[in-house]
Amino acid sequence: MKISKGALAGKILASFFMMCLIITVIPGCQKKATPSGRVVLYTSVPADIIDEIKVEFEKKQRGVQLDIFRSGSGEVMAKIYKEIDAGKIQADVIWVADFTIGEELKNAGQLLKYESPQAAQIIPQLKDKDGYYCAARLLDMIIAYNTDKVRIKPTSYRDLLNPDYKGRVGLADPSYSGASLYTVATLVQSEKHGWDYFGRLYENGIKIIKDNPSLDQAIADGELWMGISIDYLTRGRKIKYPNVPIDYVFPDEGAVLVPSPIAITKDSQNIEAAKTFVDFVLSKQGQKFMSAQGVAPVRLDVTPPSGIPTITQMRIMPSDPAKILRSKKDTTRIFAELFQGKQVEGASDTTITLYTSVPQAIIEKLRQDFEAQASGTYVRIFRKDTSAVEKKINEEIASGKIEADLIWAADSTVAEALKEKGVLLPFTPPEAAEIPDILKDKEGYYHAGGLLIMVVAYNTNTVIGKPTGYKDLLDSKYLGRIGLDTPEKSGSQIYFVGTLLQDADFGWEFFKALGKNSPQLQSSAQTTQKIASGELDLGITIDFTVRELLKENPNAPINYIYPEAGVVMVPSPIAIFKESRHLERAKVFARYMLSKKGQTLLRDLAGFVPVRLDVSPPERITSITQLRVIPTDTNWIRAHRDEMAVEFIKIFGYRKD
Repeated sequence: MKISKGALAGKILASFFMMCLIITVIPGCQKKATPSGRVVLYTSVPADIIDEIKVEFEKKQRGVQLDIFRSGSGEVMAKIYKEIDAGKIQADVIWVADFTIGEELKNAGQLLKYESPQAAQIIPQLKDKDGYYCAARLLDMIIAYNTDKVRIKPTSYRDLLNPDYKGRVGLADPSYSGASLYTVATLVQSEKHGWDYFGRLYENGIKIIKDNPSLDQAIADGELWMGISIDYLTRGRKIKYPNVPIDYVFPDEGAVLVPSPIAITKDSQNIEAAKTFVDFVLSKQGQKFMSAQGVAPVRLDVTPPSGIPTITQMRIMPSDPAKILRSKKDTTRIFAELFQGKQVEGASDTTITLYTSVPQAIIEKLRQDFEAQASGTYVRIFRKDTSAVEKKINEEIASGKIEADLIWAADSTVAEALKEKGVLLPFTPPEAAEIPDILKDKEGYYHAGGLLIMVVAYNTNTVIGKPTGYKDLLDSKYLGRIGLDTPEKSGSQIYFVGTLLQDADFGWEFFKALGKNSPQLQSSAQTTQKIASGELDLGITIDFTVRELLKENPNAPINYIYPEAGVVMVPSPIAIFKESRHLERAKVFARYMLSKKGQTLLRDLAGFVPVRLDVSPPERITSITQLRVIPTDTNWIRAHRDEMAVEFIKIFGYRKD
């Protein structure tokens, strides 16, 4: 049958329309619809950065509106769990601080599996192996510091324990900041830090600030001097405000690297648009944009901000996200309890406790140096005058448990009394070979850790004629202008009084005559300060207190003499309690303080006379063997100490403080 040209054309046209109809109804054959509408993002990314990302994304993805809820990770997660309880997460995309949150939501079945094609340039360690989330930025935790306030550039997390910065160090609140919680958990996993490190931070008065931007601002303002912050915050502040005195370092132990994950929720109301946002953030363009904002990128083909090593070059402190997730609640709880001053069971495995009367400033410096040398061991200090230390120990003996591992007392009468009570451990370290026998217990229960030498200090402006000995204090022209400590409080003074009482040239007659001159009763350090200020003319004090004052103020009008009749030399003993719960670590501390390095440091930091013959003493003495020393019978002092205290109070009264 012959078909006309018009009919043929009609059939062809009908076939064409049929084909078009088929194309439009067969899945995959039609043109893909352009994503549009609203994407809701819950995030902890700082407002200035996420607002810029919103602008860039909406420029690229016309028709998609990004709505943002931004807060700290803790508040973001609180909102998410509240919505889960209500039946559905209202967000399409979640972009938070650390991988534990991604893993937590994945395990709870709240995420949509989506492996962005842009993730090919991201190393496997920064992606969930199952494809539910991927790192979208890297938070490098660093030490930020105020360059005007901090004299020596920090190098380590341990620098935050420096007593010079007490009360001037900060950390973002782990209950609010995911990055801070991740950092705390990572350091807790480290053998060299652990919970003991945070216990020491608490002792050093660390301030807990709400979030990292506020912490960074406080350091820049000088309100705080140092803290663990995020690199891009400090770097961005330096770039924006070049004259602000703030800088940062990557710690020697390695930076805590916090991968910040992005994920789509399973209940997303706009999945395709949500995917475009994730793709944009992970794309080379998106990562380059973030790098320009100072944020470390996750892609290998994007150069990090200036001064930041690549992920493959950076020294990173190891962390286990799965372990961090499992311990997250415990970490938050223990941190909160530690920073409420509570003793947390199992959180002090590497901390030894020292009871001592060594002056606070000195023992803090020694503790810092020891902790830096003995990596992984920390020292908790109870520091009071000798009488308070003895009282505490005796109360604990009566209760059946001494809480300390070691004691470092002012004089050997304290150590002798504890030895007699059977609470000390005999321990003779090899370092003791360089210590003269007179300065150590023959059975090894204690060893002098330093020497306190009692001297006569005087004001060089008000005292005419350099004094020669203790008896110069009996001159009536110094009525009310003399300083003296009391054996009621001070171990060195017990030793001083007991030594002069045993000497025929002094005895109680000397102290009764001294009482007529109405000396002021206070600590040796206070006596030294008052002589230097001119409030007192002269007094009996400890030699190192004068040396320390002159180190700080070389022009101060103060000097001292070693009395011609002889000096009272007070050995300050270190001993270990036999029931120490950290016995090996306690031995390490004792050995360190008796070592050549420890004794050299004690001399250089504190002006103490060292007990080792192979360590030269401070100025004025070439050797302790040169000094003329008034002999002392320690057992006599122990036998008469109560009698001495009573008689001393009768003559001089009580010390007011």
